[in-house]
Amino acid sequence: MKRINKNVILLLAITFIISIISYINFVPGYFSIDTAKIVGFGYLKYGIQYSLYDGRIFMFLICYIAEIIKIDIKEFNIILLISSLFISSVSVIIVYETIKKIKPPKTIYMNVILFLISYCYIFHFMYIDSMQFAECIIMSMSVLFYIIAAKKIMLQNEKKQGFLFSLLGILLYRGTISIFITTSILFALINNKNKTKELFLKAMYILKITVCLILIDYLIITVIDKNIETIQSSRLNIEIVENILQMISELPYLIINNLDLFPKYLNAVLTLMIFIIIYVYEFKNKKIKEFYLAILILAVCYCSSLVLSLLHSEQIHSINGRVFTSFGASISALMIFLYIKTDIFKTNKIISVLVILYFTINLINTLYITNLLEQENNIDRQFSYEIERNINNYKEQTNKQITKFAICYIENKKRNFNDKKILRNMKEMGLYNASVYQMYTGKKLERVYVDLDIINEIFKENDTDMVCIEDRIYIPI
Repeated sequence: MKRINKNVILLLAITFIISIISYINFVPGYFSIDTAKIVGFGYLKYGIQYSLYDGRIFMFLICYIAEIIKIDIKEFNIILLISSLFISSVSVIIVYETIKKIKPPKTIYMNVILFLISYCYIFHFMYIDSMQFAECIIMSMSVLFYIIAAKKIMLQNEKKQGFLFSLLGILLYRGTISIFITTSILFALINNKNKTKELFLKAMYILKITVCLILIDYLIITVIDKNIETIQSSRLNIEIVENILQMISELPYLIINNLDLFPKYLNAVLTLMIFIIIYVYEFKNKKIKEFYLAILILAVCYCSSLVLSLLHSEQIHSINGRVFTSFGASISALMIFLYIKTDIFKTNKIISVLVILYFTINLINTLYITNLLEQENNIDRQFSYEIERNINNYKEQTNKQITKFAICYIENKKRNFNDKKILRNMKEMGLYNASVYQMYTGKKLERVYVDLDIINEIFKENDTDMVCIEDRIYIPI
């Protein structure tokens, strides 16, 4: 039996601790939009409608187990997040050890730099979106299996095992398949001995596997769709030309705004700086090949992220980073390529400083964005507690029980957007419902809808307090 390297265990522990710190705002139990669906439907029905129907068989099994053991929703989210962070930490170590084996770093300093690059290859800004959902565990597992698959196929020539791992990856979560494509091409490039034909054949093989995986996933979804009743509309849109045109029109929001998950322009600026450094290095050494290969890697990172947009319309929107994993990993992918294929880290100190800077920004950005999202949780939480207080006061005064509530949207009322880039609270989005109230208070209410005439009658000018009448509470927003 192969001995476990103590240094690897120590590095895994360090990686896990850093990931916990960076996602500390989510660790106490973050409630995403989908958490309300889990509360409303229950684990099993949610698992059928939103996991099994979408081909996420393993998530369905997790929900099924949660239904059996009757776990609290907050504990459910915490366990899945912690597990996901650990699995993702394992992915970091695999990337780190793989690169280290191809080109061992000769100093402790370069070991640290290589670790930071590997960390950001997994824990980048797009990963923040993945970590906010209960599905974070299947997303992180899929990333892990895709990376193992790429390693098996491209570096170890174990194609059958590699295909099985990639199949497990897509059965877990197809949205992260771009990391399989990117990692495979990256490994092929760093392991290539200037054999263009061999590289082309490997790229075609990955394309063939990717198409095969998508077809298998589509077949499974089709079979499931025909055998279960669903409340969901299909997420697939086969109008490929229309999808491409929409995707092109929305590209600036991805490339410049980074889906509001990273400071505007910053990723593009850092990428441009890397290419300037590469070009200067190549010019001095009278070579240009690595510069073009770096462009190829960036193109693969970007294009592979857009693969699902061919069949899914409206992928490029605020905070939808979970399907753009390879876009988020692009800077690290470039750094890995440069480390293996050039001596730029020996001759240019700026590139190492850039790695440290990028890691630091990434860590701070994760804390900042997760804090913003948690603040939005607090808006819904406080709103739910306010409703609960009004209900309790009414019960004390009248001895009547409130069983229903109506959300009343008051015309011309100034909304409290607070100039935030991210807006995910249910109250301001108009998605507040009985499940959200139950999620925060543990109590059930039935939501009813009222006509505008009734709203105007109940709420006079400048009257914005909640009003209880008989068995229902009217809530102005």
